[in-house]
Amino acid sequence: MIKEQLLKQYADFSDRELINILTRDKQKYTPAAWDAAQIELEKRSINVEELKMSELLLLLIHLLNPTRTLLWTSSMQMSKRD
Repeated sequence: MIKEQLLKQYADFSDRELINILTRDKQKYTPAAWDAAQIELEKRSINVEELKMSELLLLLIHLLNPTRTLLWTSSMQMSKRD
C-alpha cells in the first residue's frame, strides 16, 4: 500500500528529484521509496543504472580534483542538449 501511494506521489516529481532519491539522498528514504522512484524513472524510459554510474563518476572526479567537477558537469549538461 505504501508503495502504491509513493508511485502516485512520485508521478509529479521531476526526473532530478527521483534520481536524488536513488543516489545522493538515498539514506533519507526507505527501500519502498527507492523501488517507487526506480519504477517511475523506468516508466519515463530513464536508465537508472546509467544515472547511478554517472553519479559515482562525478563523486570520484570531485574527490580526486574538486576544481574539475564544475568542468565535467558543464560538459555533461551540454552533451545532453545535443
